[in-house]
Amino acid sequence: MHGRKDNEVFNYATRRINVRTDVHPSKKSNTVEISLVVSRIFRKGFQKRNDFYLLCDFSSQDMPDLNLVAKAIAVYKKRWTIEEVHRQMKQSMKWESMRLGSYQGMKNLNALMTLALFFIYMSKKYIEKFSV
Repeated sequence: MHGRKDNEVFNYATRRINVRTDVHPSKKSNTVEISLVVSRIFRKGFQKRNDFYLLCDFSSQDMPDLNLVAKAIAVYKKRWTIEEVHRQMKQSMKWESMRLGSYQGMKNLNALMTLALFFIYMSKKYIEKFSV
């Protein structure tokens, strides 16, 4: 598969694996089956960066490898966008210097701020319509 840049090749492999879900090891521990995606980027025949691993649990288990890899990367890109939003929230609200009396208070504040931010981002679609 071609990479994002010239002379860049994206190699990948997928495999179904079992992951233990019990906290303590035992002979009869519960497991779930998920997909492991391993990728490598080569530029001009040389490997660039380290291997990249993604664990995926998509509902369709008979998905072709190429579709599985494409979907896993698309979902990962969305995750990175979410991380950027959290970073922006922490910086603009100065959360690092904030002190709350309890862990529950921090969870409540985080939930309210996330809901408010979601509302603001969803409102962008309608602001232009209302302004006209």
